[in-house]
Amino acid sequence: MLKKVANRLKKRLRTKDTLARIGGDEFVVILPKLKDVQEAVSIAEQMIESLQAPFLLHNKDIYISASIGISMYPNDGDDGETLLRRADRAMQKAKESGRNRFELYTAKLDYQSKVVTLENYLRKAIERNELFVCYQPIVNMKTKKIEALEALMRWKQPNIGFVSPAQFIPLAEETGFIVPITKWLLEQTCIHIKAIHSFAPHMKVGVNISAVHFQQDDFVEQVSHIVKANNVHPRFFKLELTESTIMPNAEESVQKLVQLKRYGFKLAIDDFGTGFSSLSYLHRFPIDILKIDQSFIRRLSLYSDDATIVSTIIMMAHNLHLAVVAEGVETEQQYEFLNKQQCDMVQGYYIAKPMPIDEVQQFVQEWDEYINER
Repeated sequence: MLKKVANRLKKRLRTKDTLARIGGDEFVVILPKLKDVQEAVSIAEQMIESLQAPFLLHNKDIYISASIGISMYPNDGDDGETLLRRADRAMQKAKESGRNRFELYTAKLDYQSKVVTLENYLRKAIERNELFVCYQPIVNMKTKKIEALEALMRWKQPNIGFVSPAQFIPLAEETGFIVPITKWLLEQTCIHIKAIHSFAPHMKVGVNISAVHFQQDDFVEQVSHIVKANNVHPRFFKLELTESTIMPNAEESVQKLVQLKRYGFKLAIDDFGTGFSSLSYLHRFPIDILKIDQSFIRRLSLYSDDATIVSTIIMMAHNLHLAVVAEGVETEQQYEFLNKQQCDMVQGYYIAKPMPIDEVQQFVQEWDEYINER
């Protein structure tokens, strides 16, 4: 059968072309000195057409189909290995699209392949104990004490190393896997809170909640059940939601937030200033804290407009009896500006980077000693 296929393909190729079988039912064709990509497309179409007629094998008609991927030198690669790999990627896309098709390689195919691989790894991350939690301290500007911690999910995948949250969190939201990993995060945080309270009895911990999870009908029941099952009081949890999470269905969001508040959870609007909050709704939301998006803090020394925005948010929040946390504080200049504006709390690399749970106690104790000495 392979010989018959090879003979048909050869008839559609030029004398200067090379046809090789590289294993199984896979063939590679090298087409030198093409005028343009359309010439490669034309040859691919002829090859597919040549395989349409049945093959006579042991007095039986056998029908087969072909999928072809095309990569072009030098745009798609400048060495044989890269060109072959990318042609294979295009061939896989052709297979997914149906039979007797060809596909041209594009950079998008590589991205899609990486995303699929990452998604497959992510789905097994919990059972393989690849996820872990880091905590970033939040300092009270008046007392200078560490008032709270923010729980941040991290992932180390054995095959590819550390994966940035900027990569895997959006992917988890897109696939819906954000729900089980957020539940895992809440359970881990419950365990860690008990350990943290052995040296800091009143410490609260913030946990980010995605829109995908929050919009589930039984979200409130899920969260309250996890906390109750782990014998942790909700008052030690600060649930952080972005404006874009709660604004699309504001009326429904108000009801859920009121329920969470009744259970005893502290509530915060995260990344404030980047969404489209209505001040009328902001007044109705039972929110305790506004967290100013770090993009405003980062540009404080560069743009006076951002300084005005930050000071306005702080003033507005205080008028609404809300506490304010500034995220992403990295310099003494930023810290002092926020202090003058009577910002309530700050977090960022100027205070500390996120750290694993086994480093939290030492950091808190050393920070307290440092503050007491001043």
